[in-house]
Amino acid sequence: MTTRIPSKTLARKPFSASLLAGVLAAATFSAGCTNMVPNMDSLSLTPSPTERQDDPIVSALEGQPVAFVQEKLGLPNQRDDLPTGAMIWVYNDDAKGLNANSCKVSLSIRDGIVQRVSIQTHSASLVSAALSSCNRIRKDLS
Repeated sequence: MTTRIPSKTLARKPFSASLLAGVLAAATFSAGCTNMVPNMDSLSLTPSPTERQDDPIVSALEGQPVAFVQEKLGLPNQRDDLPTGAMIWVYNDDAKGLNANSCKVSLSIRDGIVQRVSIQTHSASLVSAALSSCNRIRKDLS
């Protein structure tokens, strides 16, 4: 003897779009929370102050006396004297137009010698991102 199961029992109810969206959103949120970086500073595009950047500007300026920097680049756009006796000199090189780039070279100087060089660049468009930044500073150092 065979037992018949009513067809209503076999029919599946379709998932509603809102239920599916809610389940996916909850899964994405919970997965995202477990993978979040605990410190948002690590997401910065600014180079780490402890890592030496591989750039000809850094190689040309680190270890040089202040007189060399002034001879090649002139006076800085910004200068900060720190209470520790160190100085921070900042040189800006901004290009406008189609290849708009912003370049900021920061020098950490102690006892008249450049100790650290940090370069920060920002491109305003995809065209400018493909082109080299800091052109004026690179030219002045060569």
